[in-house]
Amino acid sequence: MTRTTAGNRERLVLCAADLFHRRGFEAASLDELLNCTGIARSNLYYHFPSKLALGQAVIDHWLDVYERAIVAPALEHAGEGEAAVIRALFRHACTTQDPEQGRVGCPVSRLCTELAEAAPRVKEEVRAYFVGLELRLADAFAADPSREEARDTSTAEGTVHQRARRRAALVVAALEGALTAAGLHGDPRTLLEVGDTLAEVVAEDLQHA
Repeated sequence: MTRTTAGNRERLVLCAADLFHRRGFEAASLDELLNCTGIARSNLYYHFPSKLALGQAVIDHWLDVYERAIVAPALEHAGEGEAAVIRALFRHACTTQDPEQGRVGCPVSRLCTELAEAAPRVKEEVRAYFVGLELRLADAFAADPSREEARDTSTAEGTVHQRARRRAALVVAALEGALTAAGLHGDPRTLLEVGDTLAEVVAEDLQHA
């Protein structure tokens, strides 16, 4: 694939990601996409034989953005305790929102919902990513230095990780719920409020564990 060809593919994916996020997969048309990119229809079909194939590529794009812009920077706070990771996760999620341009909410869940019936692979790919995210968060939570006392007294290592896994599942569900609420209200500040509240609840729960 030449540099120009690769560049055209990237432009198609980026423009489609924006269109699908703002308007939805079904509502956005390929004509809009071609007008946005200036790329010929034949070139579009060279890279993507169907709109569905393009949608699958956009899912991969959004999962990559989710990882780079939200998850990876949040996990850099793993050594600072669970509350720090949780606040960072929701704070970085907030920075991905752009209400002025109509880009609010979770583009992954929205697009996955629209594609799930026609492309079961997409649903499985997204499910696998979020299951993996729960496991990575659980590892970070279980390694929280403030949990050393609990590990050294009455709590077995396996139980510590089981509890961390349950909290990680709660955090992921709350994050996706907050992204959905932010999309409905057009206000990304919802993410900050939910993140702060959840961090406080988790910190209090750990004190009584």
